[in-house]
Amino acid sequence: MNRLFKKPHLAFLCAIPVIMLIGILSNGSADFNIHATYFIIDHLYLAITISIVFIIIAATYWLVQKLKLSKSLNKIHIILTFGGICTAWILSKLHKVTNTEHSFNDNITIIALLFVLLTLFAQLIFLVNIIYGIINKKKSKYILKNDFRI
Repeated sequence: MNRLFKKPHLAFLCAIPVIMLIGILSNGSADFNIHATYFIIDHLYLAITISIVFIIIAATYWLVQKLKLSKSLNKIHIILTFGGICTAWILSKLHKVTNTEHSFNDNITIIALLFVLLTLFAQLIFLVNIIYGIINKKKSKYILKNDFRI
């Protein structure tokens, strides 16, 4: 588990085949109702989109390996990203097809939306972690450059 947080790009790369398998085996679609407009996305296209985002995140983690990223921010980013996506997927499965209970469906939709927003917030944490790593590397170069030994 500790290796997962030291090399987070491996976690995202290993998750891609699982996400693609779920997208291929699932024959449903996700629909979003915003006022009077329905947006319908097939699960395969949603899996492809999430996989592309994970490839970008993994490549970024791999490229910034030399920076001293915060391990705690890595943990927060990984947990919120995977946790938010998994929870939103589980909540979408709880969504009832029949329209007999509008309040239940509305509450599930709101909670799923909050988890999606939490996942997007995790990506901001990822950017903050990269900026922290850049600043931390510049500080360490400055300290090493100005270290005088007598």
